[in-house]
Amino acid sequence: MMEIQTFYLLTIVGRASDQSRVTALAVGREAGAFYLWTTNGIADTEEKLANYQLLDSNARMGDVMFNDNNPDGVLDDNDRVYSGSGLPKYEIGYTFSANYKSFDFSMNWYAALGQEIMNGFNAWSYGFGRHKDLLYQWSEANPVTPIPTYRQDIRNHRNFIGYSDLWLEDGSYLRLRQVQVV
Repeated sequence: MMEIQTFYLLTIVGRASDQSRVTALAVGREAGAFYLWTTNGIADTEEKLANYQLLDSNARMGDVMFNDNNPDGVLDDNDRVYSGSGLPKYEIGYTFSANYKSFDFSMNWYAALGQEIMNGFNAWSYGFGRHKDLLYQWSEANPVTPIPTYRQDIRNHRNFIGYSDLWLEDGSYLRLRQVQVV
């Protein structure tokens, strides 16, 4: 297991900095690497809830189920695992040019691949009960949904805690930077 320094660098939710610190300094990893709690769906059946309550006795139906990554029976900072970083693994550039009679055509493409991003907008809006998709959150009337129940803001309940992999997204992109026809 990597040694993680306790100094966290980036928070993604301004009003809940303690609940949304997502990057850390760790020996052998890039600066600002994401260290997050991993999720395992939501407690949407009595069987899942009973199993998860062995780890979190306060869990209720519709709560996020977090993984105890260092199986000690406690969910804490030691359960955060390396989850990638905002630095791309590959960067690719491609330039194409052609001419025909009195026309010149050129274009320039750029791609960055293999980096992750944390969706701070979703973390904030779900975490403070402001996201439109909370209309579809888990409830007895809506038991088949991937959206956990909103219980309280992220400073008081961890369903939408900022340092979970709920907000981690693929940041790869391909961009057409320039096109010219002369």
